[in-house]
Amino acid sequence: MAKKKIFYGWFVVAGCMMLRLGLGIPNYSMSVFLKPLCASLGVSRGAFSAYSTFSYIATMIMLPILGVWFKKYSFKLLLWLGAAATTAVIFGYSFVTSVWQFYLLSIINGIFSGMLNSIPIAMLMANWFKKKRGFATGLAFTGSGISAMIVVPLANYLIEKVSWMAAFRVCAGLYLIFMLVPLLFLIKEKPEDIGLTALGSGADTEGSAAPPLQGFMLAQARKTPTFWAIGICMFLTGFVYMGTQNHVVAYLSDIGHSTAFASAMYSIIMAFDTVGKVVLGMLYDKIGLRKTNLYIYGLLFAAEILLLFAGYAPVAVLFAVILGMSVAVQTGAYPVIISTLLGDKDYTVLYSNLTVLYFAGMSVGIPFSGLVYDTFGTYKMAWAGYAGVIIVIIAVLLSAEIWAKKDWEKLEKSL
Repeated sequence: MAKKKIFYGWFVVAGCMMLRLGLGIPNYSMSVFLKPLCASLGVSRGAFSAYSTFSYIATMIMLPILGVWFKKYSFKLLLWLGAAATTAVIFGYSFVTSVWQFYLLSIINGIFSGMLNSIPIAMLMANWFKKKRGFATGLAFTGSGISAMIVVPLANYLIEKVSWMAAFRVCAGLYLIFMLVPLLFLIKEKPEDIGLTALGSGADTEGSAAPPLQGFMLAQARKTPTFWAIGICMFLTGFVYMGTQNHVVAYLSDIGHSTAFASAMYSIIMAFDTVGKVVLGMLYDKIGLRKTNLYIYGLLFAAEILLLFAGYAPVAVLFAVILGMSVAVQTGAYPVIISTLLGDKDYTVLYSNLTVLYFAGMSVGIPFSGLVYDTFGTYKMAWAGYAGVIIVIIAVLLSAEIWAKKDWEKLEKSL
């Protein structure tokens, strides 16, 4: 009896995990650089945090363009271009002497980061998996948490023992290493490229035809309340999550913890991020959209409340665990939500256009938290406000499921 081959899609998942290993470096390590860079460049936290606004605005402009480019141009070429540009940006950060230079490099990073981030990975998961997509997507996005577990304490050590410049240069080298293996050996854009079809398509073996895709085209989706409900939730999620995450290390050190303890808490967040993404994907496959959305946003709400009392070390640890489990909402939730509520027919374009709103939320959230600190001398007003926003997100998501049923009925009648 012939031994059954491992479906190649799982090797693509492994490649995506390695891409995320690299992406975790610029996305999640910046928190430990916040205070030393503000001191070195002579700027407030609010002013420095504006780098994220410039970066995310650049990304927002690029995302709809990338949605088209990934359908039109070489998939691998775009990934290589993004990897090269981001490596140069991280290395370039080590030479800045003024905050405007940091802004400029962040804009460049924003232009190219989408070539490696959620769009191509979500696209790959949609191409390779119909069955077990939630689990595969969750697994594909785990790499960033793993890299942050390693890179955040390493960067903090280098900052304290050598300099923040040296820390950026080491981060650039690690980033490049993490990019090479998946781009050279693992990533394949479509199963059809190697004579396969997607897992769960009913024909995930060599030489079989894939069934036609169902769902809304972008022009159709934009006329539905479901599309805009998802967009609102993505904006608010980016606002809350990045407004929290990028200031956690600074906040914990502000309220009496050592920088080593604060960095350790960030490492715990990233460790449980890895677990949380796998759990989230499994839950979407097992218990469905509504219950899983309540679970993930319930965790995020609890984390914001715990952060108010994180001056106590045990509470800070519990906060780090729960926030880590909820990190998955950033990358693991909306590929499934969009696919489930709007379909796969124009998935890449839908995802890229909606992700613009997520990045818009991030561009506001990070400087908003810095502004709250500069105004009140504490972040606690921000944490309480974010808890309220999460309740709004839950209500809108529950409504989106109801609206989606009506939108699909109208779509079917129009065909």
